[in-house]
Amino acid sequence: MLRATVLIPAVISIVGSNLTDPASTTSVLVAGRELPLLAVGEGRIDAQLPYDIGLNALHQLLVRRGPVYTAPGTFVIAPSQPAIFTADKSGKGQGAIFGTDSNGTRFLAQPSSPVGPGDSIAIQCAGLGAVDPPIAAGTVPSGTPLPKTVNRVTVTIGGVESDVTSAGLTADSPGLYEILATVPRGVSGASVEVGVSVAGQVSSTVTMSVR
Repeated sequence: MLRATVLIPAVISIVGSNLTDPASTTSVLVAGRELPLLAVGEGRIDAQLPYDIGLNALHQLLVRRGPVYTAPGTFVIAPSQPAIFTADKSGKGQGAIFGTDSNGTRFLAQPSSPVGPGDSIAIQCAGLGAVDPPIAAGTVPSGTPLPKTVNRVTVTIGGVESDVTSAGLTADSPGLYEILATVPRGVSGASVEVGVSVAGQVSSTVTMSVR
């Protein structure tokens, strides 16, 4: 059985069984287009969708292992599905949210190294939707400026809306977004909740530490 979960408008995670075979090549097709593969395993494949694929439409997905195709799966792609990465990759708890020290070195905003009100932070996330200028699936942006999100991105920290100075793709990995924002005044705690919203979609909350 094949199950596809849309993580962001550019990346899907396909969960099944016997998806790979050492003696053959595995490929993934959506709407008749072969996708760039980010990670391939017997039980899971991560692939990147084209940024120009149709939104709010039903798409057919096939996995091909050598000459053999799976039964087709279907899914719908939303304009956005924001999610903040977490330190342990579980999607819960400490977010992948970083401050910057006086030397320009980034540090995780955790209880042992909290940020302060008014500090600038970087939030690593997925699912912020379309970017401008567009970029081909499976590629890492290069040059400047890096692609920025088309839709407005909102960040709340401890229930207070933060000032967002930038939101877009990074040059670190395909499909990786980063938001630059400012920690609001009057917010503090070892596990302050942080959430992101874009194009009417709201992420699950993660935590960060504010002194």
